[in-house]
Amino acid sequence: VGEYRNKSLGSMPPHPYSIADTAYRHLLRQRQNQALVISGESGAGKTETAKVTMHYLTQVSRTDAAVGGQIQERIINSNPILESFGNASTVRNQNSSRFGKYNEMFFNPVGSLMYAGIRTYLLESSRVVQQQQGERNFHVFYEMLAGLNEEYLEETLQLDASGYYRLLHGGGAPTLVPGSPEALREKRKFEELTKAMGSFVSPEEHKEFWELVAALIHLGEVQFMEIGGGASGGGGDCTPVRQRGSISMSPLEGSPTSQATTEAGGGDAKVQVHPDSLDSLAQAAFLLGIQQGGLEQALIYKEMNVKGRSTIFCPRTHQQAVQTQQSIIKILYKRLFDKIVERINETSAGKSDMCAGQESRYSSIGTLDIYGFERLGTNSFEQLCINLANERLQQFFIEEVLEAEQRVYEEEGLRIQRFP
Repeated sequence: VGEYRNKSLGSMPPHPYSIADTAYRHLLRQRQNQALVISGESGAGKTETAKVTMHYLTQVSRTDAAVGGQIQERIINSNPILESFGNASTVRNQNSSRFGKYNEMFFNPVGSLMYAGIRTYLLESSRVVQQQQGERNFHVFYEMLAGLNEEYLEETLQLDASGYYRLLHGGGAPTLVPGSPEALREKRKFEELTKAMGSFVSPEEHKEFWELVAALIHLGEVQFMEIGGGASGGGGDCTPVRQRGSISMSPLEGSPTSQATTEAGGGDAKVQVHPDSLDSLAQAAFLLGIQQGGLEQALIYKEMNVKGRSTIFCPRTHQQAVQTQQSIIKILYKRLFDKIVERINETSAGKSDMCAGQESRYSSIGTLDIYGFERLGTNSFEQLCINLANERLQQFFIEEVLEAEQRVYEEEGLRIQRFP
């Protein structure tokens, strides 16, 4: 670290330290926020480069050793959490970030690091319900199966560590074999994850996270069967019912027996949950803390509330039921991810008494870690957005580099033909 401190660009071999040091010196001299943009193809090392730059900034800042150590520890502890919940194995990268993040480090006027925060965007939530051949879901699913206590996993969550689950193995990922090198590696990763989470959430909240992840796995096992006309693409006729028959997603009360068909005027349904999937539906509802009948009803009927009229239920087709199921899974996982990021920021991103209300006094250095350009067989919407962003960033880099080189040539008196 010391070798690159206060050194001009080009005076030392290329290294992320050099860029970080330049940004830090500009921050102090110009009193302007700085941004480091890290771009490249998937697997190029963007996330590791971001870690290196943040480590350097923590080391060179004029921060009290104890305070700086605490901030650095929180930054380091957040990495395993974000990697488990936001990274996945793709055909090109075994630990590919499937979300973008902007890490901000805030410094006071004398250069002391005060706090840090994270902003995330474009989580590839579609990966939770569908993966391409040879790819996996987010790491946390496999780590949880390999690392959780066997009794808790099987009796409370009703999961089998070596079982086959549609959300986890739909892309051809092999099931875990107990005692195998892969299972042991996932178990070690889970231990790192739980240790890191201990800095941000309580043990009780740990269980809530695992119960939600397990609920998504069970919900992914739910399959539907048609009841005449259920394969059609349209929404079918809507059935008016009384207001008291509306969908209930309230906390569990009494028996979990499904009432979906009878409450919504049953005979008009186009699909129903397959009998073999009722146990999965019941377990998903139990772990989510809602009534099984309400969950089933939300899957097979669309509820419409028209002002001044009774509630109307529109029976979903098979395709629509599957789309609703996938939407629920994606939304819940996205909210889980956002909650984790929120807890990390509450602990380490300026929510302390020392920093509250003083944000305007601080300058920041932001590090944009954008997940890489990939051309897959089937690209998600998030991947399309990222590919477009990468293309625009590359164009920006080229324009800025050419402009900078032209200025240098002109300053040295060299005659060049300027690019438009």
